[in-house]
Amino acid sequence: MRYRRRKTLFPGAKLNISKSGLSTTLGIPGASINIGKGGKFLNTGIPGTGLYNRKRIGGKRSSSGGRRKGASTEPKEELLNKEWMRTEEVESITTPGLENIRDTLLNCFVEKKSLEKAIKKEKRNLLLHRVVLVFSYLLIIGFLFKWFRQNVRDSKENLKELEEQLIDCRINMTFEIEEEGQRIYEDLIKSFKGLLTSDKVWDITAIEVTSHPRRQNKVVRTMIKKSVSIEYSDFEIIKSAYKAFHFTDAQGGNLYFYPGFVAVVNKDKNLGIVHLKDLDFTFEKVEIPYTETIPPDSQIVGSTWARANKDGSRDKRFRENYEIPIVCFGRMLLKNSQGLNEAFLFSSLEKSENFAQKFLRFKNMLV
Repeated sequence: MRYRRRKTLFPGAKLNISKSGLSTTLGIPGASINIGKGGKFLNTGIPGTGLYNRKRIGGKRSSSGGRRKGASTEPKEELLNKEWMRTEEVESITTPGLENIRDTLLNCFVEKKSLEKAIKKEKRNLLLHRVVLVFSYLLIIGFLFKWFRQNVRDSKENLKELEEQLIDCRINMTFEIEEEGQRIYEDLIKSFKGLLTSDKVWDITAIEVTSHPRRQNKVVRTMIKKSVSIEYSDFEIIKSAYKAFHFTDAQGGNLYFYPGFVAVVNKDKNLGIVHLKDLDFTFEKVEIPYTETIPPDSQIVGSTWARANKDGSRDKRFRENYEIPIVCFGRMLLKNSQGLNEAFLFSSLEKSENFAQKFLRFKNMLV
């Protein structure tokens, strides 16, 4: 049983009422447009002949059985493994036999912090004494003016003495290197100064191993990295004829390379000392699909596809597929048996490889 009713709103416009809902017809017999929840339709024909044509206009009606709005059928990437590249317990990485050096340096950190606190306090005292001195002058308290001025002098002298103590709050370190070793170390310094000119240095924090159904479950290793800095400078609590090769890491820590050891300091000022003989230092060339701006000193060695098959060939199922350059970098890994675990990536393969060769040459001389 069907129900249908039609009501004229005004000439050329009719309201249709049926079980399926409301619709509106605009136009004249033979040329009209029907608008309802099913969409818009153009009705054309010859009145009185029974000949007519009905055609949908505008967007197509979505099917209730189709894809839901906001639903995604994109296959998800699966994380197979994540290897963290970071030192968990800095205090535990110290080479056996170097605990005394570590403890001495830690005590120096404590003393330095105490001096810095005392300097802040003395600066506040000096400011207060100066303010009181000015007020005593303005109020013409003659019998107190001399006493206030002496307080200012005493605070200045105390502050100067504390600042001198802070400057001297360092541990003297001497490194005895034979003549041949000295020449090797000078070459190492030159190679590090060359490394300083690398356009980019990253701390590698983790390596993720993933697979993706869209890429036919091809296993992909991705380095998670953060840009950091390196410099040739002094460690704040070590006084030595040799400056340190200073590396910062992504967690706010620092590594200082000296002729005999590496001092590893985290953001909380915890400290570990690793003898160079105990350091497992490796260098490797890595080729990475790179989607960021390519550093000027990096080498492009090939290309791959954004959507690739397992064998690396282009996945032809995707029309909008594009090539990604493969860039060659230098990677240094620093480990020891006590838990040191750091990795750095350099944009210049040539400069990082040269430094690694010189460093290993000097390290092997110590063994």
